[in-house]
Amino acid sequence: MVFSFFILFFLIFGQNLYCQFELVGEVGDVTGNKVFIENKGQFQSETDNILCYTKLDVGNVALTISSVKFFTYGESNEVGSIKSSELIFKNVNGKAKIVYEDPVNTLYNFYLPHCPQGIVGVRGYKRIKLVNLYKDVNFIMEYLPNGQISAYFESYDINSLYQISVELDTKSKTRD
Repeated sequence: MVFSFFILFFLIFGQNLYCQFELVGEVGDVTGNKVFIENKGQFQSETDNILCYTKLDVGNVALTISSVKFFTYGESNEVGSIKSSELIFKNVNGKAKIVYEDPVNTLYNFYLPHCPQGIVGVRGYKRIKLVNLYKDVNFIMEYLPNGQISAYFESYDINSLYQISVELDTKSKTRD
């Protein structure tokens, strides 16, 4: 399966700005749901506060308050073949909040070494929004009806668009 990453900048529809990228691939959890899983402590990172993640057949996508991280598997799907890239939001508003929208009925339970008692009843969502990532600018990721992920910036004030600054770090970092 081919993993595709597209970025379209500054497509203005009315007064909304859409900076959109699409992730193409078979997506879903073990139940077949195509969702973003809220992080209630089951996903740990030494350097990042992961807000939520979703799973692709070629890797995972994790959202933090300042970036979207992409972890892709090599052909062997072995731990040493995991590569990561990152879409970094520069100079973000420190008061941004995540809003989860369009919940699915399935609840998820996690029993991991760092939480042996379990983290249960975790919800999945079809749409997530970082509200005021920049002043009057939101970042939205959502599943489309065809199963692809769409992500874009949204603003109702054209003057707010100049704040958006992103950097794509494509250094293929390999995790061992």
